[in-house]
Amino acid sequence: MTPRTGERFLVLRPLRCHVGISWAAPYSTGHGGLVPAGELIECGAELAEGATAVLFTPVRYKELEPWLVGAADPLMRKYQGYGLAVDLEQLQACCRPAPGEEAVARDYESPVVHESEGVQVTGTAVVAEDRRYFLEGLESVEVREVRGSRKLASYLLLFGVILLTVIVGIAFIAAAVAVYLHRRYDVVVRYAGAEERIARYAKREEAQALAEAISGRLPGVR
Repeated sequence: MTPRTGERFLVLRPLRCHVGISWAAPYSTGHGGLVPAGELIECGAELAEGATAVLFTPVRYKELEPWLVGAADPLMRKYQGYGLAVDLEQLQACCRPAPGEEAVARDYESPVVHESEGVQVTGTAVVAEDRRYFLEGLESVEVREVRGSRKLASYLLLFGVILLTVIVGIAFIAAAVAVYLHRRYDVVVRYAGAEERIARYAKREEAQALAEAISGRLPGVR
């Protein structure tokens, strides 16, 4: 399959891609993303010799922007837009040519079934801070225990030992122990081939509740 500039493809099944974000600055950023089935994408450049991926743009560019880019970046002054780098094997496996086809209006908003610490789980996605993750692209979700910084704890312990003869030294030692024993719980998802932390909790129960709400909505778990 050799896409040409301007050629349109219909996404038949969730399409993994790399979302590249352009800035009015000498750098660019990006992250893994997923285009849901039913969307149209349009080739934005000729395939370079030896290339394994090609640049595409969603036909519903503005509608998919908050889902592919996020909510924060488009509001920044130097933001210039985004594009999708699609692997040719993924293109062939997940899409078909769609000459002349027009994009159909689609609505991915749905009722919230679980909400905690700003993270919402809906019937189609997980919305965390400024990022949105389609449920169809989530490969896993888990809770991870996170300890306090060992480096900070060791520094506090060192100062505590040095100042052991002073009352302050005891405070440093106590602080070192407290930092090391401080536990937090991260909710981590694997999305479009990459791991991302979407929330952090002080209590395991709260983290587990969010993880279970997400896993219970994943395709195939009904």
